[in-house]
Amino acid sequence: MDTLWVEGPMARNIDDLALMLDASVGNQIDDPLSFDHSGPSFVESMQEKDVLKRVAFSPDLSIVSIEKEIAQVCGGAASVFADLGADVTDDIPDFSGVLEAFQTLRAVLFATLMEPILKQHRQQIAPEIIGNIERGLNIRPEQIFTAERVRIELYKKVMAFFKTHDFLICPAASIAPFPVEQRYVKKIDGKLCETYIDWFSITFALTMTACPTISIPCGFTAEGMPVGVQIMGKPRGEASLLRIAKRFEEAVGISMQLPITPRERSLN
Repeated sequence: MDTLWVEGPMARNIDDLALMLDASVGNQIDDPLSFDHSGPSFVESMQEKDVLKRVAFSPDLSIVSIEKEIAQVCGGAASVFADLGADVTDDIPDFSGVLEAFQTLRAVLFATLMEPILKQHRQQIAPEIIGNIERGLNIRPEQIFTAERVRIELYKKVMAFFKTHDFLICPAASIAPFPVEQRYVKKIDGKLCETYIDWFSITFALTMTACPTISIPCGFTAEGMPVGVQIMGKPRGEASLLRIAKRFEEAVGISMQLPITPRERSLN
């Protein structure tokens, strides 16, 4: 049980995602944070129509580094939403301090779950994970208090945002996919990374809002690497989020290209 993540479904398209979500929702006796799903199934709710009024797009939420090509490809998502009839703005909530707060809460989580494993199997654990656990063991109470206050204030800002907007859109990662042999990314847009997870730290910010979020393909880099955006909806707004993601999916047409045969990378 934890409030920082959810084990959500993955699928090749939104219709399959709705079906898998139907199969997994509901109260789970060993998870006190779970609850029963009321209303129609997600598959059934896909037949409803939403009037899309206003969305906000940001390439970096004003808090992360991002490769220029990724920002450019994801920027195309804004034009897609405009074509779908939405007014697209850049009026996003203030995410200041959120990444630091997330790192604190994440470290506490690592220490809670993995301290016994560290004691027994230290030699078998990656050094980055050891660092996460040890950071958690050294977190001071006041750091936790500060992190939770940041999370509370962020939720208030997000609720204010949703009074005037339907969805928030941003990239799903700061870089294109990298070789599996590469352990992690050390630079983003020429800037040194502070941690080994900086390349997807933009996801942490949305995690801290407690709002439903979906990641969906939006295009490709010049080398043919896939690029995705995140779409964040209102609390308990999964059905509406799936419907708008379906419209976006149909507009960009990438799901019809799956599965993608691996392509040779250009050597130029």
